[in-house]
Amino acid sequence: MWDELSKRLMKSVQISAPVRVPPTRTHPPESISVSEDNDRIQWERLRSNNPNIKMVIARSSIGLNLDKEFYYNYRSMISVKFLQIGVYHHFLGGQNSPTPDEQLQFLKDILKNVEFNKKKHLIGIAVQTEYNADADPLTFTAKLSIFVNLLLKNDFMRPLIYCNNNSWEKLIDSTVADELFSRLPLWIARYTDDTFPQYPETWKSRGIKWWLWQYSELGVVDGIINHVHYNRRNKFYFIQDDMFRSAV
Repeated sequence: MWDELSKRLMKSVQISAPVRVPPTRTHPPESISVSEDNDRIQWERLRSNNPNIKMVIARSSIGLNLDKEFYYNYRSMISVKFLQIGVYHHFLGGQNSPTPDEQLQFLKDILKNVEFNKKKHLIGIAVQTEYNADADPLTFTAKLSIFVNLLLKNDFMRPLIYCNNNSWEKLIDSTVADELFSRLPLWIARYTDDTFPQYPETWKSRGIKWWLWQYSELGVVDGIINHVHYNRRNKFYFIQDDMFRSAV
């Protein structure tokens, strides 16, 4: 299905701050996401002093740029043995952005260097207006669908889609690939003290729940000197099939 969509879209396009809520002790994080913005992380200390954290997802890249802390972060995450780990790539689909093929090859090379386990470790795609402010929705949607197809063809797990409501609404043409995107697990960024987050109609209108919720950007954990993103798994929504498996 992704193959058919990619071919059709290739014919029609040419490929060339929410409210901040401080962390609270009543909601200790079970998952965090990290990047070079967190500077050098003391992973042994983090693992020992934050037993509630079961899953960590690290940014690998933005377009064709390596996150400068990725190799250190990923190898450390393996070493300290979290229950689940993953990586995410910040996808670029605006004007003059690298092609989906170029971004896929760059990502593959990075992950090969750390012996990424495609069958065990999660992979995510960040869909954000950041770095994509000039993107046309139809073109961006086409490029993103092609990138997803390439990941699946290269035997990666079904990727998580990381987004906030605003970015998804602005970047995605919902008339093109909505049903196919809804089959991908949703990692929603929504900084609120609500019991549950609002999330895009792509999933909600089909009765599909969010899989992971990034609920704060102001998290504080021992082992990281600055704020970190907190995530929470949806305990009412599980996915375990041949194309997506998680230990949490």
